[in-house]
Amino acid sequence: MRLINLQGFQNLVGLKNSLIKIKIGDSCFSRNEFRLNKNNSSFWEDVRRTDGIMKSNIYHILRGKFLVSDDSFKNWRIIIFISVLAIVMIASSHSADQKVHDIARLNNEVKEWRSAFVDGRSKLMRLKMESGIVQKMAEKGIAPSPNPPKKIKVKSQEN
Repeated sequence: MRLINLQGFQNLVGLKNSLIKIKIGDSCFSRNEFRLNKNNSSFWEDVRRTDGIMKSNIYHILRGKFLVSDDSFKNWRIIIFISVLAIVMIASSHSADQKVHDIARLNNEVKEWRSAFVDGRSKLMRLKMESGIVQKMAEKGIAPSPNPPKKIKVKSQEN
């Protein structure tokens, strides 16, 4: 059994052989109780009336009559609530974007500090090399000893 919404259908004669159920307003009709043809004037009047109601509702929304009608207080509350939610969403989005930019800036700073650390460590290793120390001392007039150093052993005089 199929339930058909009749808004927008102009020719339903082709559906008369299938088992259908038609809902118009609050009443339901089966195929046996209601014949689908173009000559049923009350049926098509109901369809036109429903179509006219939908058009008038859309026109009321587009013209803004829902904002100035007697029930407009409920509508204004919803509109204000949705506006506040939109403002909170926009603020949250800006905050997230700001955090993303801060993270990117901090990552760049970390890369700079890491490269400075590696550069400083390589300079220190070059300064600590024996060949570098010998060159610097040779400029000052100090040369390494031709005799290797001797080990001095001290014996303690404990009894």
